[in-house]
Amino acid sequence: MLRHRMPIVLLALCLTAAGHHPRVRTQLAATSGNVALVNTSSLSFDGTNDIVNLGKPANMDLTVGTSKFSISKWFKRGEAGDFERHLGGKARMGAGGQVGVVTGVRADEAIEALVYGGENTFGGNIAPGGVFGWHCYSLSINGSTARVYLDGVQVGSTFAVGIGPWETTADWLIGANRFNDNTDTGYPWKGSIDEVTYWSDDLTDAQHRELCQRTKPMNPKAHSKAVNLIHWYRMGDGDTYPTITDRVGSANGTCQNMAGAGNITSDVP
Repeated sequence: MLRHRMPIVLLALCLTAAGHHPRVRTQLAATSGNVALVNTSSLSFDGTNDIVNLGKPANMDLTVGTSKFSISKWFKRGEAGDFERHLGGKARMGAGGQVGVVTGVRADEAIEALVYGGENTFGGNIAPGGVFGWHCYSLSINGSTARVYLDGVQVGSTFAVGIGPWETTADWLIGANRFNDNTDTGYPWKGSIDEVTYWSDDLTDAQHRELCQRTKPMNPKAHSKAVNLIHWYRMGDGDTYPTITDRVGSANGTCQNMAGAGNITSDVP
């Protein structure tokens, strides 16, 4: 659990000690629509204060209780141990802060989702396990409820989100969340992140499988719900440091606090 933070809405699951989800991912066939994606780069985060700052895109300004929204991120954790790390979101995690949307991995190495603050609500299997190797995390929000997935498979039960209010101070980040204000860094990710997408709808179970139940990332523009794809970040492919280009919208991300272009690596799913 996080230490010294406000109540949250939480969903968690366990990975096996070998670092693989117990369900078998199947490579979905690339048929039409350029489903196959040439992927040669991901972005490395040092676990100190590396972030990609997306700012405050208007189409990700959610309304508590009514908005439909989904996120996906390929991730690879770079450590083991008693550390909570966030894949990103929009929140201030310190005392008196407010959760908007948070995606991450807890200190016990279980996946978590936090949506709109609220009471502690647990689901799934919470137990130690190694989070190594590449996996696809995805989250859907459907008004007052949410679901979290690993490699295209829902984990635990659909859970009630918090009552808000929506966090307005913090920027949307990849690789961390804010802590006390919009200048610091809380729970920074250590490891790699690749192929990040945001959607203006609640993806169905089948659509999460289509997106993430595969051995390599797909081209989200070929997804059956592509009309609702609002932002897509390749996390290195075709990018010129420090800009992480939005391949769908106009909300380019900016690498901050990183060592330099060497953070773009060839370690990919």
